[in-house]
Amino acid sequence: METLVLPGRKTIESEQIVYLESDSNYTIIHQTSLPQKIITAKSLCYVQEALDPKHFIRINRQQVININCITSFWEEKDTVNIEIFNGDLFKTSRRRTSSFLNSISPIEI
Repeated sequence: METLVLPGRKTIESEQIVYLESDSNYTIIHQTSLPQKIITAKSLCYVQEALDPKHFIRINRQQVININCITSFWEEKDTVNIEIFNGDLFKTSRRRTSSFLNSISPIEI
């Protein structure tokens, strides 16, 4: 079990993280447990580097998704639409579509 350590010694279990979202130089961490959102004064790149790349994949400039939370995905032109367990929908950027498909293909959803 991997743990993400944030400033102020705040810790989050990686399996509790659903996705990360960029907001300028801040990162909003969406998780399954309460509180459901945590905002940290670290960039998305910094937080993503602290997580296991086998489980977390960057799908566009603003979002990183936990692969374990994906329920379905489908291709649409140059992008991929992704649905996670709570019904939220995401879209890959054209540039990151192939890396997403390569990362997710060995995993059966």
